[in-house]
Amino acid sequence: MDKNNNQIKAQKDQSLFNSIAESYSKKDFSESSRTARKLRLKQTLAKVNLSNDIDIIEIGCGAGFAATYLEGSYKNYTGIDYSEKLIKNAKYFNKKTNISFIAKDLYQFGTKKKYDILFMIGVLHHMVDMDHAIKVACSFIKPGGYIVVNEPQKANPLIHLLRIIRSKTDKSYSEDQEELNIDHLISLFKNAGLTNVKSFPQGLFSTPFAEVVLNPQFIFKYLSKIVCSIDKLIEDKFTILLNKLSWNTIIIGQKEL
Repeated sequence: MDKNNNQIKAQKDQSLFNSIAESYSKKDFSESSRTARKLRLKQTLAKVNLSNDIDIIEIGCGAGFAATYLEGSYKNYTGIDYSEKLIKNAKYFNKKTNISFIAKDLYQFGTKKKYDILFMIGVLHHMVDMDHAIKVACSFIKPGGYIVVNEPQKANPLIHLLRIIRSKTDKSYSEDQEELNIDHLISLFKNAGLTNVKSFPQGLFSTPFAEVVLNPQFIFKYLSKIVCSIDKLIEDKFTILLNKLSWNTIIIGQKEL
């Protein structure tokens, strides 16, 4: 894909998220979605050492609810997103002095500050050059720091079919929704010089609740809690069973000291 096509693709995706900013933000106000989104976030970061004395940065932070869900597990949180409207919402919902939001994309974000953990939830596959994106992300973390991503994976054919159906029926679903091969993701991390690269499956029953507000809430908020409890148990105790079944995969890599 040439440079002009890359720019068109990125601008189109940015315009989409600006146009759906309000409805996208509402996911975290729905109890059924909030429960599943919080679980996905916490499971994604469960393998790295969160503590109240570290600086973390989220790429593609959306409306910034991760800052709330992770409260007490960081010293400072920075969220960046290329959707100005989502960042406007994030600033409205989060006013604490140790939380900051910046309306820029990964490549525009120039900073001398180094972070302990950089994470992305369902963001990397929107990047037009994922290999370059991971290398740029590496420049933002300290030696010994971690990059963690949660991305859709394509090993389960039923889930692949469900994603195709959603892409045809949901206007808010980005055309850049791409399912990634786990080996490809691991190679991206290793090519960027990251070490101790590992993968973990995530999301079997809970992922649809994280992505779509399901009504009536008085039913689905309880169903969400049930499926989230089941997913957490399976992910924590029976990881090997999920490798070919899960909606998503978590990839973790560490920058050399």
